[in-house]
Amino acid sequence: MELIKTYAQTNLEYFKLKAIRRIARISKSLFKIVVCLICIPFCLFFLSIAAALFIGECMDSTILGFVIVGGFYLILTLIILLIGTGMVKRTVVRKLARKMFKNKK
Repeated sequence: MELIKTYAQTNLEYFKLKAIRRIARISKSLFKIVVCLICIPFCLFFLSIAAALFIGECMDSTILGFVIVGGFYLILTLIILLIGTGMVKRTVVRKLARKMFKNKK
């Protein structure tokens, strides 16, 4: 009877440690995602302003620089919407499947 209690307690500790490990891994991933979701738009924003000002200075029209950069983003968005959705879906499914099957080993 004592052996069964010890086995149950050991199993419980094992599963607690396993849960802590998974929570830590998920927390690390979420932190990376949040940092990227905050930093990348800021960098893109400031680089876009710099590019617009540079183009505007080269063309002697600041407004034209901003219009060109805005048009670039509009074209890029349309290309991503028309072509990229299938690629994104396949990539996400592939990565999720790889992670799920990797954890089962």
